[in-house]
Amino acid sequence: MAAGCVTYHTTKVYSITKKPNATASDEFFVGLLNSKLMWWYLKHTGDTLQGDARTMKTNYINPFTLPAAVSKEHDLAISALVTEIVKDKAGPARTEEIQCLEEAINAAVYKLYDLSQEEIKVIEQAI
Repeated sequence: MAAGCVTYHTTKVYSITKKPNATASDEFFVGLLNSKLMWWYLKHTGDTLQGDARTMKTNYINPFTLPAAVSKEHDLAISALVTEIVKDKAGPARTEEIQCLEEAINAAVYKLYDLSQEEIKVIEQAI
């Protein structure tokens, strides 16, 4: 076979694809799936591997409830922050700026799910 025609993986591989009718941006989903809320969820539903790593298997992620509809405001807020993080990580190390952007994404995700301060505290302490 010609090079580039086939992708071969030597290990297990999982992927996430958007439904054709999904209106939220890819960056929105990147922010959501990398948020503290998602990692808290995986910590409580998935397997823990060596070094506290997580397996993102379909049966662990699938029950995570995605919002039925995402407002343009939430989409733009989170996607802009994700885009900024990608730019910052491509340049010289700016750890403090990246941490602030990550905190802003987490705050936007908490707002999206209408979490109380008590619920946020549980997540923040567990991660």
